[in-house]
Amino acid sequence: MEYREQIAGLYKMTQGRLEALHVMFCQIAEHNGKPPLPPATMLALLELSAEDCKEQPVIVSEVSLEKAFEKMVKPDDNGQNFYDKVVVVVELQLKRTKHAEIEIEKLRGPFKELHTSCQGSANGLYLFFMELLPEEQRAQSPMPMWLQMVMRMPPTTKSIPLDHFINMFQGAMDYTDTAEDIIPKVEKHIVLNKVVNV
Repeated sequence: MEYREQIAGLYKMTQGRLEALHVMFCQIAEHNGKPPLPPATMLALLELSAEDCKEQPVIVSEVSLEKAFEKMVKPDDNGQNFYDKVVVVVELQLKRTKHAEIEIEKLRGPFKELHTSCQGSANGLYLFFMELLPEEQRAQSPMPMWLQMVMRMPPTTKSIPLDHFINMFQGAMDYTDTAEDIIPKVEKHIVLNKVVNV
């Protein structure tokens, strides 16, 4: 199959985790104007049974992933067509991940300070995160939803461990997000937290 390099890159990036691969396949569906893939369809693509998914996290083999991509090739697809429909989404995700890995290293120190200043409070970290969103999107992201969708934690969570916050933040970064833009907002919230905690 063509594009083995991109598939290998995707496998390395997700470490074969079913959850991460499912997100990627849903992004490919969205890119093609289709609804997200139901979990059952994802399992069928990867030839996994419910029994295979008993132990968490579920790790998929690289061979299974390659086979899943092969199944996505339609009879009338040529190389360019398949690239435009599928591979371009994988490449964008790989580019985003590489960018996030670089930028998150510059943010570790400031995030540690922020986390200390609000004592890991979910509310304090949520208020900082909202600062990064455009004004019109903030109302659409209430804290329980943010905890579930972005932090992948129960909606009633009161505090977030530093490493977990950094990992989830990295996962949510886009390739337009830079430490240079984010650090002034981190510093603003460190000051605000100090005022609140006085």
